[in-house]
Amino acid sequence: MIYDCFTFFNELDLLEIRLNELDAYVDRFVLVEATLTHQGKPKPLHFAENKARFEKFLPKLIHVVVDQYPERTDDSAWVYEKHQRNSIANGLKDCKSGDVIMVSDVDEIPRPEKIAEAAKLKGTRIFRQRMYYYYLNCINATEVGAKQYMWNGTIMFNYEDLNRPIQDYREIGMKMLAKFTPRPLHRIYYTFYLFRHVNMKGWKIRFIQDAGWHFSYLGGVDKIIHKLEAFAHSEYNKPEYKDPERIKSAIANGEDIFGRGFRYRFIDLDASWPTYIVANKEKFRNYLSPMKA
Repeated sequence: MIYDCFTFFNELDLLEIRLNELDAYVDRFVLVEATLTHQGKPKPLHFAENKARFEKFLPKLIHVVVDQYPERTDDSAWVYEKHQRNSIANGLKDCKSGDVIMVSDVDEIPRPEKIAEAAKLKGTRIFRQRMYYYYLNCINATEVGAKQYMWNGTIMFNYEDLNRPIQDYREIGMKMLAKFTPRPLHRIYYTFYLFRHVNMKGWKIRFIQDAGWHFSYLGGVDKIIHKLEAFAHSEYNKPEYKDPERIKSAIANGEDIFGRGFRYRFIDLDASWPTYIVANKEKFRNYLSPMKA
């Protein structure tokens, strides 16, 4: 069996895209949502409140609610994020040897045809995914080493190889992303600070190329600010990053809101996007921009 496991905040439209895009390719969905944001603020259980919208998927969907937390510390935003992702394990109690596990955030959608390809392999498989910010058609067009930048998103491994906290699989992907980051200071930050504790020894890594889509910071300025006030990167929950005019300017000019040296451009949808988006362009028109950055 193939388990598609992901953390969820409030991204109901992306959830609709994910479930429809992957339904025919996976056997179980494991959705993990929490009663607190990573920064410790109470939040609604958005999926629980909107289950009726996803009724056709419920027979194969395992809903994990996180409502118990480690003691808060100065590093609690990251501790809470890790705790939520590690809680995916609570949805894997019926797994057995031979089952395949995929771990993502809800906005990291694996390309369906790559799932079967990667499932035949061994080791930890990292899905390299096209990265879109602000709109579904606003792609990260940065070149790193003469190649288009791609995100290390979905992680795949076999259940019998699950011998450490699930967060470790995420962090190995993030640490290996550092070499693809355009700015040297950010490479140092990823490698020697944020993921400094990740031991690279003993990992058998396989990269699955052009293996999906990472859609992030969608929905306009207000939703971007809401995310900045909630997610684990609390260092971005500051007035200079939450200035609405600054965010609008960055989007209009294809710039990165965090100043990481990325460039974005608006492009027309084609067959390389998820088929559910292409088939429902009118439904998702608010997430598609005609602007040219």
